[in-house]
Amino acid sequence: MNRYYRKSSVILGTAILVYILDRLSKVWVETHIPLDGRLTIIPGLTRYISLTHWQNQGVAFGLMPGHNLLWLLIIAVLFLAIYLYLQFLPLEHTIPQILVGMQLGGALGNLTDRYLHGAVTDFVLIGVPWQARMHYWPAFNVADASISTGVVLLIIYLVWFDSHNEKENKAVTASNLSPESNSH
Repeated sequence: MNRYYRKSSVILGTAILVYILDRLSKVWVETHIPLDGRLTIIPGLTRYISLTHWQNQGVAFGLMPGHNLLWLLIIAVLFLAIYLYLQFLPLEHTIPQILVGMQLGGALGNLTDRYLHGAVTDFVLIGVPWQARMHYWPAFNVADASISTGVVLLIIYLVWFDSHNEKENKAVTASNLSPESNSH
């Protein structure tokens, strides 16, 4: 199996899995929860976590509603970044391939919503009590969670990987400069 095909298959397999989970979850919400409705997941914890059915016309977290062109531009830049990153992704490291696939699958899931509905279906609502009031994170979906998780973990991985490689390179350089290594 050639190098490009192996990298592509891990990324595409992950993207397809995320896309399917995202689409299935959104279709379930759209058919079982009325628009602006709410469903209790765990009795007694509804104020902390519940399912809702919202149509997000904004770019991210409901910001700038009606700017679908901006969202499409962001998706195009994300696809370009994934393509460029794919060219440099080391074959022996599957984790970043999975994380890139998560981002790609999430982007495709939300892009499909924008194409079909002109908005994205969001449904996970999380509330946090603070200063005697409930504060709610903007509703999100599987695609949003996958994109966010993929980006954050990829950044952490790359920082760790670069740091780990730098330490390894310094150790190799130090051992090459030691008197024992020069006494051929």
